Parts: sequence; structure tokens; C-alpha cells
Amino acid sequence: MKKVITILCATAFLFLSMESKLLAQSTSKEITDAFFAVYAKYPAKAVDYAFGTNKWMLKKPEVVTNVKTQLKTLTDLIGEYYGFEPIEENVISSSLKEVKFLVRYEREPLQFTFLLYKPKDKWMVENFSFNENLDKEIGEGTKIKTQK
Repeated sequence: MKKVITILCATAFLFLSMESKLLAQSTSKEITDAFFAVYAKYPAKAVDYAFGTNKWMLKKPEVVTNVKTQLKTLTDLIGEYYGFEPIEENVISSSLKEVKFLVRYEREPLQFTFLLYKPKDKWMVENFSFNENLDKEIGEGTKIKTQK
């Protein structure tokens, strides 16, 4: 019995120390790198991590739950996860940027978009969204580029 309790305590300590290291990211790239490191095995925990970088999201747990549920429902239909690739980074200001990734799945790709905000000295996820309709987005992006 003592061995089980010791193992559980050690596991909990390891998880909590890992999570606190993940939350202490100071650059936007560290946030997205940490997100995808977790996402490869634990997509729901990766979403928790992303929103966990923003203390204000703790006041909106229903938003986080909704995103996780929608993502799980979608990814259950599109097969095995194969990885991710950066698509685009839009630096809006020194404190705000949008970063998009192609997320490769067996059946079709997804697009993950992070809106990252740095109110003072640490970056946080202001918003995270995903999109399965890349053909529409690519078409709109091509139209915009050809009109310029």
C-alpha cells in the first residue's frame, strides 16, 4: 500500500512540475512548441495548457471544455495525427501576433490558429481556434494575394 501511495505522489509531483514549467513560457514560440509537444500524445491537455497560459481563461472553463469537445469530435473522424507545420505568422504589433499551423491528419489537414498577446513581459494565448475548411481559406488567401 505504501508503494502505491509513493508512486502516486511521485507521479503527481512530476506532472505538476512539468505543468508549471510549461506555463512559464516567455516567448510566443515557446508556447506553440510546448503546445505541440503535449498535443502529440494528449490533445485535450494541450488545449488546457494553451488556455492555461492566460489566467483570465480560468474564468471561462466552459469555453475550454467546448473547444476540447469540438476538437475531439473532429479528430476522431479524420484518423491518425502525423505532425504539424508552421503556415504563417502575422506580427500585428510588438505585443500581439497571430500564428497559424497546418496540422496533418490521415484523412485531411486542419489549421490551428493562435492569437498570442504579451500585456507586459510574458506571452499568453488570447485565443485558440481550429479550422477544417482549409480549401476555403486557401482560396481567400490566393484572391487577396492576386489582387495586390
